[in-house]
Amino acid sequence: AKAKLQMVISIPAMLIIQIIIAFALQLPLEYNFVLFALPLVFTVFAAFFGLYINLMFPKFDWVSETVAVKQSASILLTMLGLTVAVVIPIVLYVFVLDKHMDIFTYTLLFTAIFGIASLMLYRYIDGRGAKRFEGLQ
Repeated sequence: AKAKLQMVISIPAMLIIQIIIAFALQLPLEYNFVLFALPLVFTVFAAFFGLYINLMFPKFDWVSETVAVKQSASILLTMLGLTVAVVIPIVLYVFVLDKHMDIFTYTLLFTAIFGIASLMLYRYIDGRGAKRFEGLQ
């Protein structure tokens, strides 16, 4: 439910922004596809990654909801992990791969990587993650 809520809130806003950007930039069709696909796939990845980290680092000893939601180790690790997931591909392209691969292909590659990672996280959460959650107290 947590991942679904994050996607329900994030994806419509992201799609509206992407439509505005697509009209403003007037990019070719294949670039528009990537313009929509990467943020969409990354939003799904972020939702499942956050849920995965919450399963790994649960916090049940909180005294207020603020502590549980905003001051737990899982929040810090999720924010750092997602930041790294964004920064590393950018740095890798800018400093290493820009001479060897065009940005369109590179973006498609990372869209696929985030898609595969999302699928792996979903499978874990739906299987072993659900069992882990049932065992938490």
